[in-house]
Amino acid sequence: MIRECLRRFSAFLSFIYKNKKNISLKKEENILRKLSKFNSLNNYSIKKLPTHNIFSKKILELVLEKKLNNFLRENFIQKVFFVHNRLYIFFLLIKILFYKKKFKYLLKEDHIGDPVRYFLYPKSSGNRIREVFHLMEFEKFIQIPLKNINEVFEFGGGYGNMARIFKKINNKVSYTIFDTKEVNLIQYYYLNMLNLKTNWNQIKKKQINLINRIDKINFGTLKNKLFIANWSLSETPIDIRDKIIKKFSKFNFFLFSFQNWFENLDNYCYFSKLAKDLSNDNDMIYEIKKIQFMNFLNLKKTHWYLFIKKKYM
Repeated sequence: MIRECLRRFSAFLSFIYKNKKNISLKKEENILRKLSKFNSLNNYSIKKLPTHNIFSKKILELVLEKKLNNFLRENFIQKVFFVHNRLYIFFLLIKILFYKKKFKYLLKEDHIGDPVRYFLYPKSSGNRIREVFHLMEFEKFIQIPLKNINEVFEFGGGYGNMARIFKKINNKVSYTIFDTKEVNLIQYYYLNMLNLKTNWNQIKKKQINLINRIDKINFGTLKNKLFIANWSLSETPIDIRDKIIKKFSKFNFFLFSFQNWFENLDNYCYFSKLAKDLSNDNDMIYEIKKIQFMNFLNLKKTHWYLFIKKKYM
């Protein structure tokens, strides 16, 4: 309850900046009609931990009530998907602005979903800044430009923000998001409102593909494949993780971010073992490092990166 109050209060710090609301109502109506169709197409359900069962139900209610115009202002979505006016974001922002110019242009936020703009840098949002920072740190590790990545598979794609950023980096990238059906609905709305071509439970090259069925996953034959899981894999039941891990040999690069504990799961131990197994079995090298500044007032909860790449690229 205290955290929710603080989250609501911090959003008011951005009251000066208002997002543009000039969206096409006809376009939105057409997208909402498709969401209704997709929701009724299949009842396939991914096994979820209790936290995400509750979250999925709330997402579906939002979709069915057609209240997506400002979905990024919903407290329950901000809690899981959207960090905004946190102090540590400022330190990430400074590192981005003083690193390379090519990352600065990725910070520009869109108006879809009515995101809270970062009060110290209203061109962007706290969430956009953090995800650009993830990619910047990852590129430092792999030592090749991210635009050279041909295919991305993101396990748990939030509301579609990372896919949006990657399409700015390389518009021809093939990008697949695997998530629950309910979250796929939000992603479809967000990405299509941004005029990004999006497919439902089918894979097409150079487009964004939204998948909620493991049997629909197909990685194709493209080189330079990247697997992304920011927080998502660390919040997933172990048996689902094991099914996804079986496909890891097809990838050249991995970007994980995780918290040390989630619902009694020791993630630091889990990801440390995963890194060692992948490096031993697939000729890879890895780096595990603490994400500085995050939760610096909470000593019990720490956040980490796990970066992995093929040795010879």
